Amino acid sequence: MYKRMKKAGNRLEELHKDLFKGLDGLQVLLLHHNALRELPGGLFSGLRKLRVLKLLDNPFKPNLSTSHDAFAGLLEEDKNNRALQQLDLKQDSGDSLEDHWEETRTYLSDDFKLGRLPKTRGRD
Repeated sequence: MYKRMKKAGNRLEELHKDLFKGLDGLQVLLLHHNALRELPGGLFSGLRKLRVLKLLDNPFKPNLSTSHDAFAGLLEEDKNNRALQQLDLKQDSGDSLEDHWEETRTYLSDDFKLGRLPKTRGRD
């Protein structure tokens, strides 16, 4: 089962709408530094455990925002009770979340919990 997928810096130009089907355990998805111009609607909808999604440094036209259809089902839930903790669209918010998981030995843990993580240094 994939929990982390790194496709950053691979010059990807497009993603198929069913690319992530069946990857419901995916928690970290790194798609930054590619050549993506658009995202299919509902692309991330089945990724209920996704905690980190990085899409920065892609030439999206028009500019990507959280209201894009690709995020349908991912951002609609109650902000305090959803898995997604880090969404980087325009700038990199760093690795403090992943550092926290390393420090607490909960990185990609199967003991998955929804909701906000405790504040750590470097996080706001």
